[in-house]
Order: sequence, then C-alpha cells, then structure tokens
Amino acid sequence: SWTLGHVIVHTTASAEESAFLAAEMARGVENHGRSRSEIPWETVTTIAQCRDRLEESRRMRLASLALWPTEPYLDLTYQPWPTAPEINAVGRFVLGFWHDSDHLGQIAECVRQAKGG
Repeated sequence: SWTLGHVIVHTTASAEESAFLAAEMARGVENHGRSRSEIPWETVTTIAQCRDRLEESRRMRLASLALWPTEPYLDLTYQPWPTAPEINAVGRFVLGFWHDSDHLGQIAECVRQAKGG
C-alpha cells in the first residue's frame, strides 16, 4: 500500500516528465526515452509537504508551456507504448493529466485511510 506522499511524488514526477517531453517535441526534438526526476517519496510525510509538491509541480508544468515555440512541431509523433496510438506534443502533455486522473481514486483512498475512515 502506497502512502499519500508516495502517490503524490509518483504522479507529479510522471506529469512533469510528460510536460518536459512535450516541450522537447514541440521544439522538434524526437523522443529519446525517459526524462524523469523523482524526489525520494519517503521524505514526503506531511500534508503540507504534499501540498508543496503539488504546487511545485503545477508551477513547473505551467512554466514548461512557455518553452513551446510559437509554431510547435505538431507533426512530430511517436508511440509511447506498443498498444498506444501515435501522439504529438499536445498528446504527450495531456498524457500527464491522464496519468494524474488515473491515480485520483488511490489518492482519495489514502486520504480516507489517513482520516481513520
């Protein structure tokens, strides 16, 4: 069972990775694999730290959009995994939000358990 801190660190790292890979694709850089940085989840033990991590991630993802050129290379695509469709920079960015939403139930369950419910 993952702690809330673990889920928050995981989801934010994944979404940030999507945002920065999307910025590279928007600039015409072909996908070259992972671009991930994840802080040690064991260090995130309080609600305040979770909120700080979420805010930091939101700030970085928003800032990554400023890296996109005026005319992004939206024709540059790749297949992120064998059963996935081809995606471009927009799809890569949105994939981070999709991954976030995929963990919302897990986050809600962590919060419920923390409240003793």
